[in-house]
Amino acid sequence: MIEVLNKARGMELHAIIQYMNQHYNLDDSDYGDLAAKVKLIAIDEMRHAEMFADRIKELDGEPTTEPAGKPEKGRPFRPSFRLTPTSRTIPSTPTTSSSWSAETTATAPA
Repeated sequence: MIEVLNKARGMELHAIIQYMNQHYNLDDSDYGDLAAKVKLIAIDEMRHAEMFADRIKELDGEPTTEPAGKPEKGRPFRPSFRLTPTSRTIPSTPTTSSSWSAETTATAPA
């Protein structure tokens, strides 16, 4: 049981590092609001890691401090969607025209 809980804790620790790295990269790229939201996700992951550690200690185990994997650094941020014209003519005021639509794009590199 302790081994399974430590595995889950390691996964949470990995997620914390990954989210914080993304938070720093987004903040440096002037995505302040998004960076703040990603930071909150990391803090939530910290709560999960703490809950696993508490349970492991209750079972007389030693909580791991090793993340389950290495964070992926330096991956560029790509928006999840973008506005694209639905016709060949581009309107002079795209924010008020109905000839623009949202197009989803992949967020993970190929």
